[in-house]
Amino acid sequence: MIVELTIRNFAIIEEVHLQFHQGLNVLTGETGAGKSILLDALGLLLGGRGSQEMIRYGAERTEVEGLFQIGESHPIASMLNEFGIDGEEGMLILHREMGKSGKSICRINGKLVPLSFLREIGEKILHIHSQEDHHQIMQTNQHLHWLDAYGARTISEKLREYKEIFHQYQRIYSDYEHLRQDEKETVQRIDLLRYQYQEITQASLEPHEEEKLTEERSRLVHAEKITYHGEGAYNALTGENKALDWLGMAMGHLEEVAEVEPFLKEKFQQVEEAFFLLEEVSRDLRAFLDELDVDQGRLSEVEDRLHLIQQLKRKYGDSIHAILEYAATIEEDLERLENKDFLLQKYVKELTELKEELLLAAAELTETRCKAADEMSAAIHQELKHLYLDKAKFRVQVEDIKDDLVGASLEIKGGEYGLNKVEFLVATNPGEPLKPLTKIASGGELSRIALALRTVLAKVDDVDTLVFDEVDTGVSGRISQAIGEKLHHISKERQVLAITHHPQVAAYADKHYLIQKETLGERAITQVKELSEEERIQELARMIGGKEITPSALQHARELRDASRGSGV
Repeated sequence: MIVELTIRNFAIIEEVHLQFHQGLNVLTGETGAGKSILLDALGLLLGGRGSQEMIRYGAERTEVEGLFQIGESHPIASMLNEFGIDGEEGMLILHREMGKSGKSICRINGKLVPLSFLREIGEKILHIHSQEDHHQIMQTNQHLHWLDAYGARTISEKLREYKEIFHQYQRIYSDYEHLRQDEKETVQRIDLLRYQYQEITQASLEPHEEEKLTEERSRLVHAEKITYHGEGAYNALTGENKALDWLGMAMGHLEEVAEVEPFLKEKFQQVEEAFFLLEEVSRDLRAFLDELDVDQGRLSEVEDRLHLIQQLKRKYGDSIHAILEYAATIEEDLERLENKDFLLQKYVKELTELKEELLLAAAELTETRCKAADEMSAAIHQELKHLYLDKAKFRVQVEDIKDDLVGASLEIKGGEYGLNKVEFLVATNPGEPLKPLTKIASGGELSRIALALRTVLAKVDDVDTLVFDEVDTGVSGRISQAIGEKLHHISKERQVLAITHHPQVAAYADKHYLIQKETLGERAITQVKELSEEERIQELARMIGGKEITPSALQHARELRDASRGSGV
């Protein structure tokens, strides 16, 4: 659950600090006071899209920070551990800062994280249900995903098995189609690959050959200089009155006194080591100079070989290793193309067998979805009764669509989520047939259906906090009271934050917050205040009667509070 929320320099909010509680937290205020801004800030914190317009005029950046409490067994605990984030004592601090450049800085418990990870965590701890839900519920393509979310415990495994077969089928079909290209194009492709393969293999490239040739070329180019200075070094070391001769004389003198003076014995040993080392150097120099090949013909051969390697690198890879890997790939492609007919038969056999597996997996997935659809239909119907739609009928309809798999064609269009079409059907009045939800015109009915759907889904997910933005739009009177009761019922198992314009809903709150817009100097700011019980009565009366709080409005407000207490608040 969310415990604290701090917002700085967000739109018309200069700074707001809120403490939320378990149960139903209601936020009210006049139109334009900043209720939607508060939700926008919360959405930004959870990884939503940001924009420069969110930054308060005159400020350099906006900041939103939230403190959340999570249980030790919460699904995100393992995700945090994998990312090296300490979730000590079940407390989680999300922080997002956004500057004028549009770049965001995201932190979880003080550690910098990518925006994608912040969003992934946010989706698992809090859901915001806004007016957009009313549009989404009208989109038929969303219905299947909502059914899968409801029946995840039984559907997810069947869907995973189906997807594995489906993706395997798509991979093989892609290879099959690639091989079925126009015969002329295939022949041209074979000719090209053969030429490339022959060009690479005829070069007889060897690993590290380029490095060795480059070293040899440098030696050949500088052969005269190497010979001159190499001979000079050798002559300086060997011969009469040269370095080794004088070093030998020094070694002889020190040897005479080495046994009588420990210091000189040590120096004798050092000179002796130097003598033998230089003697070895002189022998190596002689051998190197004797073997040095200054044949200019060899230099030409090396240059030609390096030029060939450069040409092949420009065509086939940035190194000899890459060129040889490309040659191996060409060899595989040639074998595949030259055995085209055999491979095509092999692919057809594999695809035919996979299609049967796919049909079987799709049938099992459909059966599982149909059972979940019956349960979901009954659950939503039960929720609608509590929202004064007790005469309404609701059904989650699952249709089996196998057209893409039945028949001789091997191509499958779509079908990644199975071979089902799911649509919500409803009849809100007695005697009317079930019709697609998209045909419903009443905004009040749509609001209640959306709430019923969210209530049912909330019972099967692991999200601790649900935020409802004006879920009571388009209703009034006893229906808004029923919505208040429903939100309070949900809050017994989940923390609920609700923005409302209806006093009948606000009366059921465990905690009530008033959002106000004030003018300080020449700037408008939004402030949020947690109300005492008497202040709540005043706010409920304002919501009932407008700016003029009359005695009758106050009386009605107290009656609403008493009624909410009587229902178990």
